[in-house]
Amino acid sequence: MKQLRGYIKIIRPTNCIMMGIGIISGYIIASGNISFSVELLAGIIVAAAFTAFANVTNDIIDYEIDKINQPHRPLPSGEISRKQATYYSIFLLLLGIFASTFTKNIWFMLIPPIVAMVTILYNVYLKKYGFVGNVVVSFLVALSFVGGSLIAVKHITSYTVIFSSMAFFAILGREVHKGIVDVEGDKTKGIRTIAITKGEKYAKIVAIFFYMLAIILSTIPAFLGLTNSYYLVIAPIVALLFISSSLNLWKTSDKNALRKEKDKVRVWMLLAMLAFIVGGLKL
Repeated sequence: MKQLRGYIKIIRPTNCIMMGIGIISGYIIASGNISFSVELLAGIIVAAAFTAFANVTNDIIDYEIDKINQPHRPLPSGEISRKQATYYSIFLLLLGIFASTFTKNIWFMLIPPIVAMVTILYNVYLKKYGFVGNVVVSFLVALSFVGGSLIAVKHITSYTVIFSSMAFFAILGREVHKGIVDVEGDKTKGIRTIAITKGEKYAKIVAIFFYMLAIILSTIPAFLGLTNSYYLVIAPIVALLFISSSLNLWKTSDKNALRKEKDKVRVWMLLAMLAFIVGGLKL
């Protein structure tokens, strides 16, 4: 039972579920309707499997660091061994590649292996270069929405491009925000986040800038007539929530308060996703 718990914890199931939701969101946003298909299920499995692969490889690579900073994680706590984790990561990689063939989309078959290589590159090298790592993480998450579009309509719609761009900047803002919260831990790992290299005040400005850029992008679909009337109700509420978190981020230096605000932003991002999904439905 302990070992099974370790296999579940190491993949960070919440992150895997979020990526699966990203595929579903991209599918609905592109197609304008909610319908089940084998291709959609395959896409969800691909997104979840590659996210799990990324998380397992991250823990394998960070094993020595985690023994000091996060000894409760599955590897340093002994719930599973590094050898078992390595075999597990290979299984997840093969699962993602195999599932991609059921999407019946050539791009979806080609992109996952590239994502896998970028993930390894990030874990081994790019993560140390704070902001570059933030960009990679944000891009890979935003890519899930594009994947949903490819499955639904075999191409990337303009609505999907806008939403993916908005998601990219919102996630990027949150990653910079997270760097402010994790300053002490990142210093021990040698990760050069903006908060460490430029200072926390500068990092706050950058994070807020990206949050505001995401808000601006969220207004474009309405101006282009790509949404229904429900979007005009939900989107402004989400924008106000992002603005509220940005103001709170700017005003406080308390790490606990900053962490709570960072967690709130994840909820606002889910609401933004809901706004785009509802707004894109052909009702």
